[in-house]
Amino acid sequence: MSGSITSLESLSQSQGSDAGESATAIFETQSHEETYSFDEIKRELLDPHAISKKYDQAGRDSTASALHDTRRRSSDTSAEISTGNVRRGELATQLSDVIGSERQLEVAVADRMSAVVVRLKSVLGLSDKRVGALQETLVATQANAESLGQELDQIEATLEALRKEQETLPDTATLVEAYYSKMEVQPLTNEEKRRFLTPEFLSSLSMDEYVALWRRLNPYFLSHVTRQGFRDHNAMVYHSGGLQEFSTTALSVLWRMRGF
Repeated sequence: MSGSITSLESLSQSQGSDAGESATAIFETQSHEETYSFDEIKRELLDPHAISKKYDQAGRDSTASALHDTRRRSSDTSAEISTGNVRRGELATQLSDVIGSERQLEVAVADRMSAVVVRLKSVLGLSDKRVGALQETLVATQANAESLGQELDQIEATLEALRKEQETLPDTATLVEAYYSKMEVQPLTNEEKRRFLTPEFLSSLSMDEYVALWRRLNPYFLSHVTRQGFRDHNAMVYHSGGLQEFSTTALSVLWRMRGF
């Protein structure tokens, strides 16, 4: 192929094709004839990726930027959560050790104060240096435990906020799907309609392909079924033929279903 299927505006409609080439569309440029298979035309008209490349480079760039930003934020958040979990584990271990020391000191203070010599000193109004040292160490240990507990609570709060932030990040697959779904209803140009929507090409489409093509022709099409076939609701304001056909037919079907 010497041309590009994406350069649709530079092509002119062919004057005809061989009867045996039912799977091929032929178009003519100013200088020579170009041949495109129906599969290539289908990709051009129905593939959201091809449509976006032709009509929405700005949208592609914007979506790519959003994907990059989302992935970066997700990566950064995951790294912060990982670091926070490590720090939380370290603090939990330290706090456990400090609490253990605190309990040992409490026992040591109680044991020392229950000693006979200490009780005698107390009666005489004398302080015991050993009890004093133990109590000072106990107070410092309790303060350390409180500080570690506060830091641990702060880490927990930070981790919870990070997890919530991570949950609110959009799913990248959903972003991509949402973007390309918009391309599926990108209107066909008049040039594309004139050049490519030939009876031969249309007859080559499957039902799904035909529906996909129709979405690009009229994404907001609404129809009802009459005895004459499909009819556009928007056109009903311009004609009266077939008016009430749908409701009359529907009522008659329901009437028969009830056995009347």
